[in-house]
Amino acid sequence: MSEGEEKAKAIKDYIENISVLEEGLKRDFSGKSPFIHGGSPGYMDLLMGSTACSYRAIEEIIGARLIIPEIHPLYFAWVAAMENHPVVKEAIPPHEGLVNHLLKYKQRVLELPNSKA
Repeated sequence: MSEGEEKAKAIKDYIENISVLEEGLKRDFSGKSPFIHGGSPGYMDLLMGSTACSYRAIEEIIGARLIIPEIHPLYFAWVAAMENHPVVKEAIPPHEGLVNHLLKYKQRVLELPNSKA
């Protein structure tokens, strides 16, 4: 499998996993609040949001969309609600700083022996 094929498969797998999460949100947490257990973020929101709120930086680095509102409307709404919550807004690093940090991390990984990242 070529590097491009591996990347395409990883992106496809990620989007499929988000689809599973979307179905779970529909089935188990179909309340009026965008947060899993009510009007403010709880433990589950914080666990999932710790990586979900950085999706734009990840998309920029890999050059592909990962969270697609038309396919994952509940998940997208949840991520948007997390990003706009005052406490989360305060904690999220600035976009450019996060992109630079992730690019440096990617470069270090690529320099490892036998790395295909």
